[in-house]
Amino acid sequence: MLIPVISKMISGQWWKWFTVASVLVLAALTMPSQLYPGDNHTIRIAAANFYLTGDLGIDYSLRDDLFPYLNRKGQFFIENDSRQKFYSRYGEMNTLLFAIPEFIRQPSDVGMSDDMVFYGNIQNLAFIALTTIYLFSLLRIFGGSAVTASLIVWCALYGTFVWPYLRAQTYEIIHLAFFLGVFYHFARFVQTRKGAQLIASQIFLAMLVLSKNSFFLLYPAVLVALWVAGYQWRRWSAVVIGCG
Repeated sequence: MLIPVISKMISGQWWKWFTVASVLVLAALTMPSQLYPGDNHTIRIAAANFYLTGDLGIDYSLRDDLFPYLNRKGQFFIENDSRQKFYSRYGEMNTLLFAIPEFIRQPSDVGMSDDMVFYGNIQNLAFIALTTIYLFSLLRIFGGSAVTASLIVWCALYGTFVWPYLRAQTYEIIHLAFFLGVFYHFARFVQTRKGAQLIASQIFLAMLVLSKNSFFLLYPAVLVALWVAGYQWRRWSAVVIGCG
């Protein structure tokens, strides 16, 4: 009885931004003091190289700087002998997104450094905010009250295995934010039948695919959903295929 009463007293928008702010406070307080080892190191090296050279590929002349990541061929970098360059195997979009803090940090080389931690944490907080906004908004679409949506967001982010990925300065939180963006805007398209919502959904899906190409399998799922919904199948399927 109490939750519906409180929900009516306070607007949904207030609850959304309260949820975002409270999630960010806890996230900021629990961010790690060092970079998680592994995949994200590869992406950050590629991102630093992109800042320095404007090229997604790392020249073979920097092989010594990459030595710890070249012990097993193809594990972290793809070698292109014709171009004499190493490429991160974790998607172009990840490199471009990780390059944003590098343009602020302005590194002098591709090596790992302590200040990457701060900028990595800030980047994570930005994607945590985006994830929270879209998850809350999706829950509201499906009819939940603002208070209930807020509670579910907290349970989903901090009561499941999502929490470790909120703290790891790597790409899983990016995938989660983009996936929710795809789902939210597609749901809004089904509600409103506005093409702008479908296009926004497909932009997020394109970025998701560029982050990890296996997400390309979502395109057939979207086309099937359009066909089932029956919303001007030929017109909207052309939009999806065109964005793809």
